[in-house]
Amino acid sequence: MQVKQLAEWAGTTVRTVRHYHHLGLLEVPPTVRGRRDYTIAHLARLLRIRWLADSGVPLAQISEILSAEDEGTLRETVRHDLEQVRQAIIAEQEKLRRQAERLDDVFERLDDGEPLSPMPTALSEFYDDLTERIIASGNSPGSIKVERQIMLVMAAHGMIPPSVGPFLAALDEDDLDLCARQFADFSELVHLNGPEGLDAAHELARRSQSLMLKHKQPLLRVLADISGGAAGRTAWMLTRMLTVSGYPHPLQVEFANHLLALMDQDPDFSATIRRWAGEEPRL
Repeated sequence: MQVKQLAEWAGTTVRTVRHYHHLGLLEVPPTVRGRRDYTIAHLARLLRIRWLADSGVPLAQISEILSAEDEGTLRETVRHDLEQVRQAIIAEQEKLRRQAERLDDVFERLDDGEPLSPMPTALSEFYDDLTERIIASGNSPGSIKVERQIMLVMAAHGMIPPSVGPFLAALDEDDLDLCARQFADFSELVHLNGPEGLDAAHELARRSQSLMLKHKQPLLRVLADISGGAAGRTAWMLTRMLTVSGYPHPLQVEFANHLLALMDQDPDFSATIRRWAGEEPRL
C-alpha cells in the first residue's frame, strides 16, 4: 500500500508517518516502481505506535518500549517505563484540576466585580479601605501601594493563609484608623534622619506592637497557618527580600527590625518567628 493509504488506515497523516520514519520508530519500506511499498506489518507497527502515543506515552519512550520488546528485554523494564508515564499523567491531571479550580475563582471574582488577582479579596478590600483613609487625611498612600505589591507576590506563592480574612474582619474602625496612620507615618520616615528619625521609627514600631497585641490570638492563628520547616524559611526569605526591596530606606528597615525585636520579647510571637527566621530574626 502507498503512504497515503497507510496513514488513512492508521487514522493519522502522511506527515506523521514521515516523522516516525525520521525518529526511527517506523521502518522505511523498500521502493517498488519508484514508490514506497508499505505492508500490513508497517500498518500494525504504526497502529501500535499511535495506540501508545494516544495513551500518553512520549515518542522517545515508545521507541525504547518497542526496542525492548524487539530485543526480548524483560517486560518489567517496559512496565517501569509505563508507570513513570502514568505518574506524569496523574500529575498533569492534578495540575489541570487546580487550574480549573482557579478559573472557578476567577469567574466568581468577575461575577462579584472583584479585582482579578491572587490576593485574597478581604486583603484587597483592606488595602482599598486604608488607601481611602490615608488620602482623606491628606497623606500619601505610597507605602500602601508597595505593601499591596508585596502581598500580591506572597499570595501568588500561596503564602497568605485563609485565616487572614477573620483576622482583618476583627479590626474595628479605631484599628483601621490606626493602621492608616501607621502607613502614613511609615511613608514619612523617608523624610527624616538622625535621632529624630530613629525615635520616630521606634515609636511607630511600638504602636504597631500594641495593635498586634490587641489582636494577638487571631494574628497568631494567621502566623501558625504559614508553613514551618523549609517552606516557612522560604516564606521568611521571600518576605525579607521583598520588604528590603520595597522599603530600602534605613529608617524603614530600622522600624521593621525594631518591631521584630519587640515581637521577639513575647514568647508566643517569638516561637513563631524563630520557627521561620532562626535565632536572629532581622531583615
